[in-house]
Amino acid sequence: MELIKPRLPDRHLFVEIGSVARIREGINYTMAFGEPVRITSQAGFGKTTGLYYLAEDMGGYYCQIGQAHKSAPDMYRTLLAACEIYHDDKYTRELFNTLVDVLGRRNIWRMEHSEKGRLLIIVDEVQTLEATALRELLSIQETCQFGLVISGNGERIAKTKMDRGAWEQIDSRIGMEIKLPGLSRTDCELMGAAYGVEGMDAYQALANFGTKTTPRMLGRLLENAKRLTAGTGSIQLRHIQITMAGNPKLGDAGLLKSEAA
Repeated sequence: MELIKPRLPDRHLFVEIGSVARIREGINYTMAFGEPVRITSQAGFGKTTGLYYLAEDMGGYYCQIGQAHKSAPDMYRTLLAACEIYHDDKYTRELFNTLVDVLGRRNIWRMEHSEKGRLLIIVDEVQTLEATALRELLSIQETCQFGLVISGNGERIAKTKMDRGAWEQIDSRIGMEIKLPGLSRTDCELMGAAYGVEGMDAYQALANFGTKTTPRMLGRLLENAKRLTAGTGSIQLRHIQITMAGNPKLGDAGLLKSEAA
């Protein structure tokens, strides 16, 4: 089973902005109480990046659900591959039994021997799963009591065609619900500092841009602006302005200005 891995920035540029802090809060909850946490956001809010890095930080497992993994048997195979569980099972019940057996034993070992506590599994893009597969995932967690974070695009989850009874059954098992926030001014400043931005005018432009767009867009602006420095200097306002002018996908240059301007 081929795993889907997110495209991530260099580790030294990873910044714990507000959305990452909220993800960490959710992880701490599920690790403490053994109840599933659901995290939703709009596209580009830093969800996948934060989930992947924090899974590594907590010694957990991350997997992303694609169209090829949406049925219960394929979801089992995805979890087995993500958790590095080697098997030769062919039938659905065998896959389920192997997951429950191995994850249950690993979770017990972690709780007895690791300072980090429960085993952690993060499943991203859960809106792709069929209702039966998502219920099975929650049943496995309930049986094994490991920490589980499920996440997805909030808008797409809302449009998912599931019957009301299925949603009610799924919602009743969720211990905490988190909707990720957009960027704050402080978040924009933290991201700018990580990329070596200098000048109050540059930071003001980043704050104007970031609070009106997304972490993904701000990261793209900073990545492209950094290239203009040829790695020899800091990012200044002129680098940001040139980047905006040369890349229409970043939006109108007016995004760099305050609302009052």
